[in-house]
Amino acid sequence: MPKPNATTSNNAILTVDELAAFLRVNRKSVYQAIHTGKMPGARRLGRTWRISLAAVLKWLARGERFEVEAERVECPQI
Repeated sequence: MPKPNATTSNNAILTVDELAAFLRVNRKSVYQAIHTGKMPGARRLGRTWRISLAAVLKWLARGERFEVEAERVECPQI
């Protein structure tokens, strides 16, 4: 499936990789948003996720943010 653009139908269903490319974020960020329930329009089909482009566009239009928490790495004491 081609990457979403201005001519793509809002009825498109995207994979995690396609959505990550569209949003210009890491695919791990998309998975984290899905697993925390903050990514609208996400549905699991078997072992894969599909996301509604229309739901994502509405989410973006509302201006909601999703902050990805950085993993804390403990540094050894010297």
